[in-house]
Amino acid sequence: MANGIITLEFDIKALHYLNSNSSFIKATADANGNIDIASAALQYYNTTNTHFDMELESEEDVDRFKHVARRFFSCFSEN
Repeated sequence: MANGIITLEFDIKALHYLNSNSSFIKATADANGNIDIASAALQYYNTTNTHFDMELESEEDVDRFKHVARRFFSCFSEN
């Protein structure tokens, strides 16, 4: 996101990150029991340093990342 404006570039980077790490994110959600997948994705993001091209610098970035994560795991992730 740039200055609070949703950008396709941000969403693509988030989708790439989620796709690349989906099995780890799902394992994080499973290990924590009653945590939703978006929170698990954010938790995993915060514990890794493999996302140099995408920074969550504001609350709006975090909210958008979680929104993209919810959509990704509900629409694109079958496993």
